[in-house]
Amino acid sequence: METKGNILENINLRSEQVQEVLETPPNWLIRWGSLVILGIILLFFSLACVIKYPEFITSPIIISSQNPPEKIEIRIDSRIEKLIAKDQQTVKKGDLLMVLESSADDKDIHQLKGILDSISTKHLSRFPLHLVSGFRLGEVQEDYNAFAKALEEEILFNSLQPYAAEEVTATKGITDYKERIANLKQQHILESSKYQLNRKKL
Repeated sequence: METKGNILENINLRSEQVQEVLETPPNWLIRWGSLVILGIILLFFSLACVIKYPEFITSPIIISSQNPPEKIEIRIDSRIEKLIAKDQQTVKKGDLLMVLESSADDKDIHQLKGILDSISTKHLSRFPLHLVSGFRLGEVQEDYNAFAKALEEEILFNSLQPYAAEEVTATKGITDYKERIANLKQQHILESSKYQLNRKKL
């Protein structure tokens, strides 16, 4: 009959044998497992060489500035007669966007603007009043009439020169006074000389 000690030794012996079997993997698993992992790595490298990610990606974009475009509101109530700027068109300062319905002729307005831009304030006398008098200026007509009247008065004033005669008289008077002052200085010098001579005689 086996004693407890023999039974424990047999259990420990079997346990060690079982552990060796469990801890030692089979040779075919090591061999084939390594080959499969190596094959997967080679497959990844092959695909990385064949498949290339594009450096440039084509995509639609919308570029806007820090100050986005604003809606333009008309200051007067009027219908649009002619639309010049197109949708999504880029415009800059001074571009004509539309023509509003008005009693003025837009061609005459543009021509007047061109004339005013071409003449400096120093040469306003060259302004062609006779040419612009036939323009249809609509709401601008009242302001233009005031400008034309002021310009005609200035041209007339410059042509008549009402103060020219007075200026000539004043210039002549100044010349006469200068001559009198020069004569008085000469007399003063002569009188001083006489005084010095009389003083030496005494």
